[in-house]
Amino acid sequence: MEYFKKMKGGAKSPPAVNVSEIIWSWVGSFTGIIAIAYIN
Repeated sequence: MEYFKKMKGGAKSPPAVNVSEIIWSWVGSFTGIIAIAYIN
């Protein structure tokens, strides 16, 4: 029964992400994709 208690959860959620981190990750991803497309 201990196995099913683990599935129930109850742990604390991870902290929210800042908007600036979302924007910077989008910019970095977009730049990386553009660089690979240019090289290819």
